[in-house]
Amino acid sequence: MKIMPYAALLLCFSPCCAESADFRDSTIILNGHTANGKDINVTIENAKLRDDCDVGRTKMWGGSVDFPADSHIRNINISIAGDRVFVPMSSYNDLSAARTAKLISSGGGFKVQMSGADAGLSWNATIGVALDHVQERKVCSGEFPDYCEKTVYPPPISDR
Repeated sequence: MKIMPYAALLLCFSPCCAESADFRDSTIILNGHTANGKDINVTIENAKLRDDCDVGRTKMWGGSVDFPADSHIRNINISIAGDRVFVPMSSYNDLSAARTAKLISSGGGFKVQMSGADAGLSWNATIGVALDHVQERKVCSGEFPDYCEKTVYPPPISDR
């Protein structure tokens, strides 16, 4: 597998419980529990892109010059046991035409798995969350799964 140079850390999760949904509505809500019983709430907002956003629509996962994206993930809110988790905009804002989302918990953390677009432009993304922060994001091409992009996020300053 080829991972772009942003990679520095690989998290391993084994599924305990999962909930999934699709993006027929513009907002979906995923609920679950960590392995130690904490409530997980994830809200994902999918939004249509304006027609005058041509440049941005071709630079997203799931968009191209010939097939510009028509929607993207506008916002993700995550809370664990009622405490809000900071979710960097860079972990979701370039994902277009989202189709499905799934929540998988493991240990004290969990991951949000999403997929989107169609055929050669399809993508699969995972946002890994542990304790109180987003730890990583990995997006791979659905057509060429060895082509991936990975971003690792440091813990909040108060945790260092």
